Amino acid sequence: MYRIRRTTFPIGRAVEVPRYQIEAAPGNKLELIQEVRRLRVDFATFGARAVACATDIQPEGWEIRGLIAVDAVAFEHALQQAMINHTSRKFGAVIGNE
Repeated sequence: MYRIRRTTFPIGRAVEVPRYQIEAAPGNKLELIQEVRRLRVDFATFGARAVACATDIQPEGWEIRGLIAVDAVAFEHALQQAMINHTSRKFGAVIGNE
């Protein structure tokens, strides 16, 4: 994971973000498996609204603390499954602990 805080979000910079593969796991869960490759993400292309969303503290009190890259199609399928099962409010991941 590329560790950040909302105050250190790489606004206007390009960074190498670790890639993860999404795998189905038993019990209707997903497993994230880190790949060797990284993905270069240019945050200079992000609009003001996207940056504001990424750097805000959410109403529940959480904030983004790290960035990873996943396949968009696999992520969409996983999110659709979570919505079908009415668990989309719990959709997310915690990778590591501080």
